[in-house]
Amino acid sequence: MATRTSHRPSTEFGGRIGRHDLLRFVERAAAAIERESAYLNRLDAALGDGDHGENMPLYGTAFIEAGLAVRGSFELDLEGLARAFDAATRGLARRGRCSVGDKTILDALEPASRSLAGSAETGEALGRALPRAAWAARRGMLSTVPLIARRGLALRLGERSRGHQDPGATSCYLLVRALDPRSHHPLARGHR
Repeated sequence: MATRTSHRPSTEFGGRIGRHDLLRFVERAAAAIERESAYLNRLDAALGDGDHGENMPLYGTAFIEAGLAVRGSFELDLEGLARAFDAATRGLARRGRCSVGDKTILDALEPASRSLAGSAETGEALGRALPRAAWAARRGMLSTVPLIARRGLALRLGERSRGHQDPGATSCYLLVRALDPRSHHPLARGHR
């Protein structure tokens, strides 16, 4: 059960993400995943074998690499967030031995990372960059539907994995979407 705080995320007003914002992000991510648990379970039933822990080492690596990339920072501006996402993307790809197009978490994470890097490069405001990153992650998530899995649990399904949205990419999209407190992008075409 998530705890509530009265702190308003600085992402709503400024260009930095602080420690209290991380707590809010985790709360929103947990709430989003809980709200969508039935949908995620249907995806997992279609592609997985019920082993919801399959992605945890990948996420662990991504978060460790992201943390190392911004070590010593108590707040992150857009450049720091882009650096953290880049490190997370590279770490996850290395640990999972995967590439974009393999029907994995990376299909959502890498476009979000590229979006944040582009926004940082052009000096875009954090409040505009976060929704763009969420949309990029959503497009990446949806791109997994026609793919045949080349990594992860769905690999064993071969051709039968085609036509199903990847659960790992979906969970990654939910995490990216939770960074933006105003975000309400749908999970799939035709879903809500």
